[in-house]
Amino acid sequence: MEVVVMFNKEAVSVSGLKRMKHCDWTSSTTSTSDNLHLYACPRCTKRYKFRTSLYRHLKFECGKEPSFRCPHCSYMTKQKAPMQRHIRHTHGINI
Repeated sequence: MEVVVMFNKEAVSVSGLKRMKHCDWTSSTTSTSDNLHLYACPRCTKRYKFRTSLYRHLKFECGKEPSFRCPHCSYMTKQKAPMQRHIRHTHGINI
């Protein structure tokens, strides 16, 4: 599966993006709000600022049902870390 990235409002493959060594990423990602979410999921409408966030989304979230259920309420999530954060902040329990 080829991951497509939005760069300056144009679709670019990840391999094509890696070849763009001349790009100044700090100016291109902070100059306008359009460039803040460069990495678009090819399966849904989610967009991410970091490539690693897109890969995490594709591996653990996209098209999958939540598998972590809070033992104290009805909250569900697709990843363990958000569940632990929910339990700490909502229920005041350190785990």
